[in-house]
Amino acid sequence: MAWMADEYFHLRDAQHPAVITGKPVRFFGSEGRSAATGKGAALCVDVLKDRLPFDLKGARVAVQGYGNAGMQIARELADRGMKVIAVSDSSACVVNDDGLDLDTLEDHKKDTGEVKDFDGAESKDRDVIVSLDCDLFVPAALGGVINEDNVSDVSAKAILEVANGPVDPSADKALYEKGVVIIPDVLANSGGVIVSYFEWLQNKSGHYWTADEVNDRLKKQISAAAEAVSDLTDDDAGLRDAAYELAVTRIAETVDTLIAD
Repeated sequence: MAWMADEYFHLRDAQHPAVITGKPVRFFGSEGRSAATGKGAALCVDVLKDRLPFDLKGARVAVQGYGNAGMQIARELADRGMKVIAVSDSSACVVNDDGLDLDTLEDHKKDTGEVKDFDGAESKDRDVIVSLDCDLFVPAALGGVINEDNVSDVSAKAILEVANGPVDPSADKALYEKGVVIIPDVLANSGGVIVSYFEWLQNKSGHYWTADEVNDRLKKQISAAAEAVSDLTDDDAGLRDAAYELAVTRIAETVDTLIAD
């Protein structure tokens, strides 16, 4: 992103940092951007915890995808008293029923580039993570990881969609009918986009916020959205339908206002 912004600066012969977001902090980026997706997802869990079929304290978590977002959400959930028993990446799934030591696991990932052969856990095939017995499954890498072929293998009581489209529409209905609570991607992973918007605002104004200011603003915005989604959820529709209803309603109201003006 820094390279693209710099090229644009050369083309225009002037600095226009708001042209693109996701830039490094030292190059017109925003504090808090790299952690925003994971933090935002965890904030959604805070707001929606009463809709989850388990208590957060001691709940067993499996995280599919152990890149930036996966590391961050694992850490955030562990800080809330949840127990991360498994994570996976393209190399393997590592499992420890007593809970993974996230500090040493992060060091292992950074040193080797993968989670495979981590000393503090048993290494298994990466696809095993979808069917592990856990309370919360967090797909944080690829789309379509839960589909009509493997949906019957899912044992999790709830799913937190940190990746984009990790549950295929073909599997979504089956999970809902099984009583699996899904916190949808359109809400759960919006923290990154929200802080990208904050970056744009800072670039436009030339005034840059501290990490605490960014995190406070993120918490206020995403928590309000999660509360609004929760308020629309009822026995006939899950959180995904409520999130879509809220989004479409807001768009329709805006269009009506524009037409009236």
